[in-house]
Amino acid sequence: MGQSGRLPAPVWDDFYDIDTWRWRVIFQLLAHIVPSTEGDGVFDRWIASHSGLERDRALVLAGQKKAYTTCNMLMETVLSRLPVPRDLQRPTFMLEAVARKHGCWVENTGQVLPKAGDCLVLKHSPNGQQAHVCVAATAWGGRMVTADAGQNGGAKAGIPIQAARWIHRTYDSRSRCFTAARIDGSSQVVTGSRFLAGWVDLDLAMARGGTPFRTHWPVGF
Repeated sequence: MGQSGRLPAPVWDDFYDIDTWRWRVIFQLLAHIVPSTEGDGVFDRWIASHSGLERDRALVLAGQKKAYTTCNMLMETVLSRLPVPRDLQRPTFMLEAVARKHGCWVENTGQVLPKAGDCLVLKHSPNGQQAHVCVAATAWGGRMVTADAGQNGGAKAGIPIQAARWIHRTYDSRSRCFTAARIDGSSQVVTGSRFLAGWVDLDLAMARGGTPFRTHWPVGF
C-alpha cells in the first residue's frame, strides 16, 4: 500500500457488502497509491507509468510550464483497468460529457450518494466547468471520504508538490456541496464550497462494456 499501509477509518468497516470490482478499485488500486507524495518511490513510479505526466513534470521543473496536476491521472488509473468504453478510460476535463454519452453519468440531485469507486466531478458552481475529479471511497450521511490527487503536497521552490491523499469531506445534500475538507492524518480543516455535480457510476459504465487498456492488478507500475 502507500506510505501508511492503511485506509482511513471508518473506511474499513464500509466494505463488507460491496461487489468485487468496487472492492478491487479501493483495495488493489487506490490503497497502493494513497497516500503518497511527489518525490517518494510510490508516487514517482505511478507518475512514470503515465508518460504524458512525466513529460509535464519535467517541463515544470525546467521552468517551461507553470504547473501540472494529477487528479485526472487518478481517474485513468481506475477506469483504464475496468471493462468500460475506451474513451472513458482516458478521461480529460470532459469526463462528465463522455459519461453522459455512454449513459453512465449520475446527476447529483442531493437524494442519493455515490458508491465506493465512483468517479466524482466537482465544480466551483452548478453551472461552472469541471474543477476537480476524485474517487469516492465511502459516503454516509453528511460525510464522505475520497481519494484525491493533485497539488496538495505543499510547495518546493515555489512549485506545487503533487500528492495523493485520502480526504475527509463534509457534504451538505441541500446545496449539493462539499463545505469542508481535511486530509487524513491532519487536524487542519479547510472550509470552502465545492459543488458535487455528479459522478461516473461504475456499474453503469461496466454495463456498456469495453476492453481494459491496462490489465495489471494490483498497480504494477
